[in-house]
Amino acid sequence: MNREIPESWNTILRNEVPLLKFLEQKDQDHLMGLIHIFLDEVQFIGCNELEINEAIRVTIAAQACLLTLHNPTQKHFNKLNTIYVYPSTFSSQVNEDHQGIISESDSARLGQSSRGSIVLAWDSCRQGASNFQDGHNVIFHEFAHQLDQETGPADGIPILQERSAYLDWGRIMYKQFLKLRKNKKHKRKTLIDTYGALNEAEFFAVCTECFFEKPKQLHQKHPEVYRVLHDYYGLDPISWNLT
Repeated sequence: MNREIPESWNTILRNEVPLLKFLEQKDQDHLMGLIHIFLDEVQFIGCNELEINEAIRVTIAAQACLLTLHNPTQKHFNKLNTIYVYPSTFSSQVNEDHQGIISESDSARLGQSSRGSIVLAWDSCRQGASNFQDGHNVIFHEFAHQLDQETGPADGIPILQERSAYLDWGRIMYKQFLKLRKNKKHKRKTLIDTYGALNEAEFFAVCTECFFEKPKQLHQKHPEVYRVLHDYYGLDPISWNLT
């Protein structure tokens, strides 16, 4: 049964997520249905006195659901239960390895994903959505991690449609991951964010950002990466003619 779409959602998405206007109408309609399901299943919790409102919920849900719009293996975020939203950058403890000695330190973060939950900085969410051609979007990034974590710890390999796809994915993504590491070491300019050189999970996440926000450039410079992400997400952002 089709559910009525609140007019307020259309207003919010026009203002907060301009990327969506490039989708075909049938995809926009399908996305609205996915947003309904997402908001029924996922709890939003405001942190540091942030009051969760409809704009926050719909803005985040819409971009998250874009990653599952035509994804042949992931129709929903099956393991995700809770999204914590801070007004701005938040601190999180991270483990650091200094020549074999592990220590903990506080790190300023824009987003963080663990299996079942995501933490986001709302101002970064808004900025990433409004500028949809800079290759940076914390929502795409963290929800790519969530897809990666469907079967356990993030390793840069989400659930793929066919067994043969894993060999193809591993060959292409690992090769480009190593290339990004080398380019970062030599301080070469790269299209893919060098944060992805940290590990293969981060590589998948930053490639996802690039795929949705700089599709033509990604296809031109890294056509095989574009192809495997096109197959995984079931989308062809080049056809959106982003301007």
